[in-house]
Amino acid sequence: MLTIFEVILLFITVIAVLILIKNQQMKEVANDIAIRFCQQNNLQFLDGTVSLGAIKPDKHFPMLFRQYRFEYSVDKVNRHLGSISIIGRHIQSVYVDPEHLDKTLGGMS
Repeated sequence: MLTIFEVILLFITVIAVLILIKNQQMKEVANDIAIRFCQQNNLQFLDGTVSLGAIKPDKHFPMLFRQYRFEYSVDKVNRHLGSISIIGRHIQSVYVDPEHLDKTLGGMS
């Protein structure tokens, strides 16, 4: 028979594993968003650069706010930082330096 301590520890472990799985899924979503955004704006997405910048409870909804960072290039030489904000499963915003946006294509921002 499990003690109360063991039950609580098991519960915490299961919750932690579920959070890790969800974070990995959302990182893959952010990666896909960054790739598509860069393609639509004639930017070079730098593979392997998506990383979690922040995660916290959202102020207005009972969901998590996640912010991811990614790197892109305009000239295939210099690196620039962009970000993606997601609340729950909804894309809140994608940000790159406005000077780098291809004005002829009209991106997702």
